Amino acid sequence: MAKRAIQTKEQADYDGSTPLKNIMQEMFIENLLRNMSQAEAYRQAGYKSKNATNGAIVCRSKSKVATRLAYRRGELQAQMQAETGITERKVVDELAKCAFSNMQDFVTTDEDGNIIFRDLEGLSREQMAAVESVKITKQTTTNRSGDKDYQTTHTQFKLHSKPGTLEQLGRHLGLFEKDNEQKKQALQINVVYFNNNGDGNNAAPQLPAP
Repeated sequence: MAKRAIQTKEQADYDGSTPLKNIMQEMFIENLLRNMSQAEAYRQAGYKSKNATNGAIVCRSKSKVATRLAYRRGELQAQMQAETGITERKVVDELAKCAFSNMQDFVTTDEDGNIIFRDLEGLSREQMAAVESVKITKQTTTNRSGDKDYQTTHTQFKLHSKPGTLEQLGRHLGLFEKDNEQKKQALQINVVYFNNNGDGNNAAPQLPAP
């Protein structure tokens, strides 16, 4: 009983900052961070391949393994953010620019009620971030008598999908959990790092989804 109490306290005190004493569990975690499936990560860590799927589920559910995996994921995210400057806040801000964009920022009407596109140079960076594409084509035509040319300008203007970005933000904030029991899907910044595996090939692991 005393030994079990000590083990429970060790698990409670473990914050994931140090490698696990169980080398196979540590390898399992690193394999997951290399974007392997759970079963493949389990096999590559040296466990028996028989019932690898169930074995991987049990292994990942262990308290210390889960804590260590979360710590390593956060560590790699912090490293990536420091190197690239990409943060969750920046990603959310960019999504918000698309999700809450409004066509009234980009068009107006003349005295006759005709729609006119605003001068793009007068738009802010935040407004332009919502623009997916602008295509302008000019066509010249001549009247029947051939003595006058007319130039017509066609403008195709497209914003990023509002429903798509609104849904991503909604999932990030957990707005749909109450209605359809969907779990909150936090915006995941995939960390990619290259690690030479000794055979001349570079593996590019990515963080797995939580």
